[in-house]
Amino acid sequence: MNLYLRNPNPHSPSDDIALNLIRRANLDMLWGRDSSTVSSAYGQMLQLKRMSSDLGLLVSRDKMGPWPIEDCSGVETAMLMLWKSLDKGQKGRNYCQFDTIRKIRSLRENIHSGSINGLLSNVAFTDQRGRVFHMDKSPMHTKWFLLFSKGCESRMGNSTSQDAALSVEAMLAMLELLELRVQRTSTSKEERRTAVMIAAVLVVGFCAALRGGEIMLVEATEFCRRIDAGRVESTQHVLVPLMGRFKNEIGERNVLLALVAVTKSGIQIRKWLDRLAMILRLEGRDVGDPSPAICDENGYVLSTKVLEKELHGLLKILQEKGVVPEGLSVESEFHVYRSLRRGATARATNMQLSQVVIDTNNRWRSMQTSRGKKNLPMSQLYLDIRVALPAHLAFSAAM
Repeated sequence: MNLYLRNPNPHSPSDDIALNLIRRANLDMLWGRDSSTVSSAYGQMLQLKRMSSDLGLLVSRDKMGPWPIEDCSGVETAMLMLWKSLDKGQKGRNYCQFDTIRKIRSLRENIHSGSINGLLSNVAFTDQRGRVFHMDKSPMHTKWFLLFSKGCESRMGNSTSQDAALSVEAMLAMLELLELRVQRTSTSKEERRTAVMIAAVLVVGFCAALRGGEIMLVEATEFCRRIDAGRVESTQHVLVPLMGRFKNEIGERNVLLALVAVTKSGIQIRKWLDRLAMILRLEGRDVGDPSPAICDENGYVLSTKVLEKELHGLLKILQEKGVVPEGLSVESEFHVYRSLRRGATARATNMQLSQVVIDTNNRWRSMQTSRGKKNLPMSQLYLDIRVALPAHLAFSAAM
């Protein structure tokens, strides 16, 4: 009645589904408390009822109805979340996990906040530290809905499946396959270009322990401008400029990474990045406005779909050669976003790198974007790096 403004139709399949979803939502709400808590509360309720009867008092003077004919507890959102949970999930699951279906709750909260009811019921106040807090009458903030969310998550659980780490052996083998593709005379210009782009993604992502999205922030014009820096110095290195918006940061940032020319395992960073710079220069991307270095022939950032396809293709070849274990599902276990970074972390652990070296590499964001450095030009960032160049190169050198 509160949702459809009518009684359920016993001959309607959709009404039957809705009733099942409401029942499931109520059961999840009941499991929002531990069974011991419920048993204790039930015992106290019986005791309260007995004492009230002894004294001639009422158990409660609060009105238990009538309820308004509207959804004031978020049942509709709960039904949508439960219905979404029946969709096919990732990693071969035949259902969606709670972390996926809770996005519906966030979406409905945003819709409510933008509605006339949300605007009129919203109250904001500030504490002594200047932090702003909001209060509203959103159905998703009711006690019923909070208990439903807790019970639903407790029932469904969360199965975390991390991306598999790429070993340094797999990295070297993939780069060898890409080298053969580049050197082969039958390789087309487009295929050779793609091979260089993929190799650049692999060496930068692995040797700098970057997330997949951060690799795509390598900027073309600044990269070409600084490709010769560190070429003839005693400590040979190559500079990788990142430009854009980073996770958990506000506004655009300039970041400059310094990597060794050749790592301890033999990854030739300089060779592949020189090839990348040559392609960008031939295409005229070394001048003009900032643009992505990891791009297609039209200048657009390479899509994750393209990168994943190339990565999985290389790994399948290595799996046939025994470099990658046979039991692993390449498509579901390896991804550009995390596998490179996890592989670099594993390599750092195996090489017994000190925590100082690991932190220096992994905290480049907080170090170069700290207060007073957020918008420094690349030239100033390079001067800061050169002061402690060995420390900045130690991580990539061990790769």
